[in-house]
Amino acid sequence: MVFHAKALEVYTHTFQNLDSMDIDKDLELFTGRIRVSDSPLDNQSLLPSSMAHQPSPTLGSSLKHTAESAKKTRSSILQRQRGVEEEEEDEEEEYESEIEAQQSRQSYASQYTQILRQKN
Repeated sequence: MVFHAKALEVYTHTFQNLDSMDIDKDLELFTGRIRVSDSPLDNQSLLPSSMAHQPSPTLGSSLKHTAESAKKTRSSILQRQRGVEEEEEDEEEEYESEIEAQQSRQSYASQYTQILRQKN
């Protein structure tokens, strides 16, 4: 009973939050945060936070460093994505083998019942 009471409290609180949301205001706030500027790249915003406070010797070297880190990031993302895809393939193969095992068990059961029927 306590669980259901807590669940009802959570759902009521969630409903009140959803009811009080102003979608238009949230959308304006979101678009304001992701505004894309036409100005040249700001090297301070592209650098990792640990390096943003350090002055860079030249804009070219910082852009080169940023491009290299972006390449490393992309390659690590691709590696993770490949790993996830391989895991999904392995899971699919396991699932298929489980289905085959169930079907073979069912066929054994059906064979057993047929043998019993033939004996009777």
